[in-house]
Amino acid sequence: RTGTPGLRVWEIHCNPYQLPAIVEQLVVKNPHVNFVLNHLGCLKIEAPGKKGSSCSTPPEEAFAQWNAALSKFALCPNAFLKISGASYVQPYEERQSESKGEGSYPTRAVKAALDHFGSKRLMVASNYPVSHCSGCTPKRFFSWLLNDTVLGGLTFEEKEDVFAHNAIRVYTGGSFAPHT
Repeated sequence: RTGTPGLRVWEIHCNPYQLPAIVEQLVVKNPHVNFVLNHLGCLKIEAPGKKGSSCSTPPEEAFAQWNAALSKFALCPNAFLKISGASYVQPYEERQSESKGEGSYPTRAVKAALDHFGSKRLMVASNYPVSHCSGCTPKRFFSWLLNDTVLGGLTFEEKEDVFAHNAIRVYTGGSFAPHT
C-alpha cells in the first residue's frame, strides 16, 4: 500500500518465464492495483557456453522470450515497468565496456520497453548502490540512458514522465503541474 488511501501498488520481481502466469493469475484479475515490474523484467543475457553460467538459453532466444512475456504484461493498462538493472542484461565481461550502442542488449531492451509501454508507463530507477557493483555508476547509467539511441529521442515532456511524473502518479496517486 502507498500513502494514498485506496491506492495499491504491487511490485513484481520475477524471471521472464514466470511473467505470463503472473499476468494471467494476478494482473488481469486485479485491475484496481498498479503492478510495477522491476529491473526491465529481469532479462539476463549470458555469453554462450560460459563456464558456470546459470543460463543455457542462447542470447537471441532469451531476448525473444523476454520480449514476448513483456508484450503480454504491457497489454494490461495497470502494468508499469521500471528501467533499472540494465547493466545486468549483458554478460559481465561486456558490462565493463563503454560500448552500449544501438545493437547492444541493454539498448534493445529499453527500446523494446518503450515500444511496449510508451512514455506514460515507464519509470527510471537507478538501482544504486547495487548497480555500482557491476561498474555502472549513476553518471554512466544516466548518460547512457539519455543518449540519442536510447531515450534521447523523447520530448522533454516524455522524459519528465519517465524520470519523475509516472512514479509520482503510480506511487502516490498524485499529479503534477504540466509545463505550459
